Amino acid sequence: MSEIFINYRSDDDSYAAPLLDNHLRTVFGDGNVFKDSRSIEAGTDFPPRLWSALMGSRLLLVLIGKRWLTLTDASSRRRIDHPDDYVRREIEAALLAGIRVIPVLLDGAKLPRVDDLPVTVRGLTTRQAMHLRQRESEIDLPAIVNELSKWVRPIKGTTEGVPDQAAPSAARGNFGSDGVYFERGGTYIKDLHGNADVVSGDKNVYGGTP
Repeated sequence: MSEIFINYRSDDDSYAAPLLDNHLRTVFGDGNVFKDSRSIEAGTDFPPRLWSALMGSRLLLVLIGKRWLTLTDASSRRRIDHPDDYVRREIEAALLAGIRVIPVLLDGAKLPRVDDLPVTVRGLTTRQAMHLRQRESEIDLPAIVNELSKWVRPIKGTTEGVPDQAAPSAARGNFGSDGVYFERGGTYIKDLHGNADVVSGDKNVYGGTP
């Protein structure tokens, strides 16, 4: 299972996800970083592979560019407002499962206001954010690595700030081949067969951005 899951929109500051993915893989290893377009092989049943990877992750990095909130579909509806939007569903699932959610603000983007988000992902707005700027990536990438190293050990031994033992991984379930059903009103995530109960328990982390 990958420890770090990258949540992104490919048409919102498209440089960021590949840049972050490549850098984190050199530090934490290919198997510890999940980016769907790279990690899911051709012919693989996409939804169960995606949800299995997410539920096995310790950290969800939500990449937010300046167009993240306003991007629309063919019907001019904001993507974030669509219940089937994968970016939204991944954030919902991580918040419910108690996975640590870290917003990564791209090139001066701001965290969305709570009233601008669907209720199920408003917890994103209380998470302490980090920054990734394309022209300052040599500064921002090491800062991100240093923070992630508190929970995921780099592949080349211990470094300063890395705990002696990794924190317990997020709760995991046995997911059915036809995807995952998210029970928004409670504290559980269940597959369509009722095989998995994942208890959420993460508390909001409050704080401003630098």
